[in-house]
Parts: sequence; structure tokens; C-alpha cells
Amino acid sequence: MSTKEADVLRDVPRGRKDNCQFVIDNTANVTRKNSHQPNRFWDDCGVWDSKQGRTLKSTLVRNGQGILQSVTQRTGVFCVKRRVKKKVTWEPIQPQPVVEDVVVLHSYYATLKADAMYRKRATWLESQPEIALVEYIGQLPEQKQPHGLAKTKSEFVRTQPRVIESMKVALSHRERPGQIYEDHVLHSESFEMPRNEKQVRNLGQAVRNEKLPTNKRCIRNIADDIQMLISGVQEDDFIQSVVLSKGKSP
Repeated sequence: MSTKEADVLRDVPRGRKDNCQFVIDNTANVTRKNSHQPNRFWDDCGVWDSKQGRTLKSTLVRNGQGILQSVTQRTGVFCVKRRVKKKVTWEPIQPQPVVEDVVVLHSYYATLKADAMYRKRATWLESQPEIALVEYIGQLPEQKQPHGLAKTKSEFVRTQPRVIESMKVALSHRERPGQIYEDHVLHSESFEMPRNEKQVRNLGQAVRNEKLPTNKRCIRNIADDIQMLISGVQEDDFIQSVVLSKGKSP
């Protein structure tokens, strides 16, 4: 993957993305992998179907003509798949390729919940994981999918992970949630802001819990969750209503 530093974007740009591609900085995912966390490719397209997401590894070998050929390594030998008389066989490459001619690709695939025909693919080289190519295939639907728990049809866009990490650092230094929210609103672009002050307060509780021993962490029961949900109608713009019916859970 040959790119100039000026061509590498910090993130996938906001806005409509139809049959297009971007080269982005992937160092955050390299760090996440070292911490045994899954890859994360943020964008503003809406909700992606996590159940359909998958990551594949492909091995390719450059032949004498400079053409890449898909291969499989079996017992330390690079082989190509052949079908002889309806039987699959693995034929070793002769001669075996040198290390410089072996290319290992990792690809992450995702499907948009609102439209299964709209897909995203992120690809990076095993030898150069700090840069990734993100492709969008298809036409982005006009109506985005709301969050799975939402009662309204307003579109759901996850908060930029970089914003979450920034707020966590501030909260760990005991800054007030209200001040953190205000600082982000005043000094950030509209798409790099927390959803509301309540989101900052909730994140603060999570940060405090992480510092406590497991047996002393704040553990809420279902009654606490229901009460918080009801209170959220007045405090959280994301929660529009809670329906209560006798004999049924909210």
C-alpha cells in the first residue's frame, strides 16, 4: 500500500459515502490489538450489523510477472488450490517464494443494518498495519437506522471514539462532567462533541468503577436501571418516552 503522508486521513470524513474509498490512520487499532481489543472503524453512516461483521486474512504471492496470486500455507509450504477430477488438492508452488514476495492482507467486512446492500470493507497490510484502506460499496440509504433501543426514528451516530477517550482522561483527573462537556462544545467540531452532559456523567461513573476493586464496584439492579430510564425522559434528549403498563416491564 503505497501512500504519501498527506494522503492519509485522520478519520473517515463525514458526509455521504457512495462507492468511494479513503486511506486512514489505523494506529488506534494497532494499539487496540495489542490490548486484545477488537478493531473499530468509526463513521457517520449509522448502525452497522455487528453479527454480520467479520475479519479475514488472505495470503498472496507475487509471481515472476509481478501478479499477485492467492495461496494457502500448509505445513509451512505455500500451495495453490487445484481441483482434479472433482477432488480438491493443494499443489506446492515451485519454487517456493521468498519473504519479500509474500503479501499478507487483513480485511474487515461490515453490512449496514438499514440496508444489507450497503457494505464497508477495511483492508490493511500485516507488514504495515498503521494505514488502512476503507471502502464503501453501494448507495447509502437516505433514512438511517435508529438505535436498537430507541422509541423514535431519529438517526443514531455513535460518538467519535477519540472524544470518548479524551473525556475519560479528563474524568480520571477529576474534572467536573459539566466543565468537560462545556469544553468539548466550545472547542470541538459539531461531530466531535459528546451527545449531552448526561453522557459525560455516565462515563464518569464508569471511570470511577474501573478504579475500584471488583467487589466494591457500583452494581445496579433492575429497579435502579428502570428508575434511571424514567428519569432520563426529562434529562436525556435521546430518551423520548417510557411506556408503563400494569403487569408488564417498561
